[in-house]
Amino acid sequence: MIKHSNPIHLYSLPGRPIPLQRPRYSVTHVYDAQKKEKAVSSVYLAQQHNDRPLIPGPIELTVIFYFETPKKTPSLEGKYHTSKPDLDNCIKYVSDISNGILYRDDSEISVIHAMKLYSRNPRTDIKLQQMSVWKRLYYYVFSAFVKPSSYEKSLSTFFENEDL
Repeated sequence: MIKHSNPIHLYSLPGRPIPLQRPRYSVTHVYDAQKKEKAVSSVYLAQQHNDRPLIPGPIELTVIFYFETPKKTPSLEGKYHTSKPDLDNCIKYVSDISNGILYRDDSEISVIHAMKLYSRNPRTDIKLQQMSVWKRLYYYVFSAFVKPSSYEKSLSTFFENEDL
C-alpha cells in the first residue's frame, strides 16, 4: 500500500521572532548570550511536542516569522518584512532550539521554506514534516534540471527502505 502523507507537526513561539546571535568572547572563555532565551523557547516547544517521539529525517521545515506591524504604518499588515533581522539567522535560531526536542539533529532538515511577514500578533509559526518518498522523488527530478550530474544516481535510491 502507498503511503501518501506523513503527519504534520505544528508549533508556535509567541513574541517577536528571535535571530541567532554569534557567540560572545571574553578574555577567558566563550559564552552564549542567548542561553536564557533558548531555554524559554525550548520549553515552549517541548510542551507543544508533548513527549511524542522525535520526528525522523529527512525533514521538511516551514517557518513563518511574524514581526509586529509598526503603529505608524498599519498598511504593512500581512506584507513582507524586509529589514533586520536576517531571515537566515532567524531560521538558525529555530533549528538550534529544536535539536533533541523535535528531531535528533538539525542536520536532518533537507528542505526549508521560510518567510518574514508583518502582523499584529508577533510570533514564530513552525511546521515540520518527514519528507515522503514522493516529495523526495520530486526534488530529485527537479535537481536533475539544476545540476546535470544528478542523473548519475539511480531512481531506485529513493525507494530503498520505504514502505510503498
